[in-house]
Amino acid sequence: MKNPDRNPSGIQNSPVIRIGEDRELLRRKLEEYKERLKSPTVPLGVAYRAPEALFDFDTVYKIAVTEALVNTGEVSTYDLSHKLKTKYGFFDSEAFNNACGVVEDYIKTGGKGVRGGTGLPKGEEGPEE
Repeated sequence: MKNPDRNPSGIQNSPVIRIGEDRELLRRKLEEYKERLKSPTVPLGVAYRAPEALFDFDTVYKIAVTEALVNTGEVSTYDLSHKLKTKYGFFDSEAFNNACGVVEDYIKTGGKGVRGGTGLPKGEEGPEE
């Protein structure tokens, strides 16, 4: 059995997010996140900025966290953050922490603590408190 407080990177006490009871609800949320990336918009006057300034890392990170949960049932946030930094050569810790918090709130409260956003997929209710 894996020790939930130790991840493959060797960092102890990595926060771990675990999937709730409704994997299908998260799967539908994952599809919604992926749709967001299909029509990226570049705000007027920012075309001269570095590529990471134009990329929607908040959505990319939400996809990564949600996809890991749907596929494996849990995600070590330290391991995932390291993989994302390696993959993109850039890491926005504020956007990643927000993504983790939003996805975890959807799991635990059905999104009651999330401000703004689109919420959970229509026609489904979140978990009971």
